[in-house]
Amino acid sequence: MGWLDDRVAVVTGASRGIGLAIAERLVAEGARVGLTARLGLPPDVAGAVAFLASDDAAWITGQTIVCDGGVSLSGRAG
Repeated sequence: MGWLDDRVAVVTGASRGIGLAIAERLVAEGARVGLTARLGLPPDVAGAVAFLASDDAAWITGQTIVCDGGVSLSGRAG
């Protein structure tokens, strides 16, 4: 593993950009990483909701739409 074996790191702003890159590096060095990002607000998902409620989304059925600011992309959420 690495020099951070069995250490725990909490990375804020880790849903994308440099925060995500830092979290990935810590994991590569053996750390267990907890990710945090800002709390999503209604305006953050309003566009997705408006689209799904529109006629433009008529052919979208039985799908899961993830609106989490990119946190799930890391595969280490939670």
